[in-house]
Amino acid sequence: MLIGPTFSGKQTLAKELLQCRQVFFQVNTATEIPQHELPRVDYILIMVDMVNRYSLDLLEEALNRMTSKYITHHLAIVVSKVDIPEKWNISKNELHTLLQPFPDVQLFYANLESQSERRTISEQITRLVQLTTLQYRNLDTDYVKSYEFYCL
Repeated sequence: MLIGPTFSGKQTLAKELLQCRQVFFQVNTATEIPQHELPRVDYILIMVDMVNRYSLDLLEEALNRMTSKYITHHLAIVVSKVDIPEKWNISKNELHTLLQPFPDVQLFYANLESQSERRTISEQITRLVQLTTLQYRNLDTDYVKSYEFYCL
């Protein structure tokens, strides 16, 4: 699921993710945090648009509503429009302060207008989703379960 304000890059990133053949994706997008629990959401990407102050509020609301285990293992934050700092309405310091209680959250900075950056970030997200949803070939699920038990 991709969550973010209008024009934050959700559709652009979704199209790129759907081109990846290594993992099965079903992508849903939302401009607000869903008020009811959604069935079978394996991974959430929250888009933080550096020129849209509302996206920081949206991120804060999402973090407050999720469990720490979900934040650590099923969430990534994609910060868009990093290439135009003169238009930013959010500072990196504000973002890092908000994320300070969650040091393990995956954070990506990207210019989604750039095809190469879109492809790179899409490949990185694909690897995260593959691991989280156990879509790797020849993956020993008992090993993964023991890792979760002993390390988390």
